[in-house]
Amino acid sequence: ETQLGDLKKALAQLKYEGKDNTEEFAAMAEQASAMKDAIADVEQQVNATASDTKNLDTAMQGLSVAMGGMMLLGNLFEEGSEEAKKCIKIEVC
Repeated sequence: ETQLGDLKKALAQLKYEGKDNTEEFAAMAEQASAMKDAIADVEQQVNATASDTKNLDTAMQGLSVAMGGMMLLGNLFEEGSEEAKKCIKIEVC
């Protein structure tokens, strides 16, 4: 997290200098964002591995993803978008 902290300090300095609309700032912000996401992913993985109920946690995470997909499909169909209906094909075996 030291690298992320250093990036944040550098970004703050650039913003202070009025350089927050530069390519350098954008690239640095992208790098900080990717690093923060990676740290969050590792933290989540460590927590899942340390959990006494990791099998249940994994199943619940999968169910949550599936439910999110179903909600998205439902929203697309609810909106009545003919284009969306043409693009989505659901097969039930």
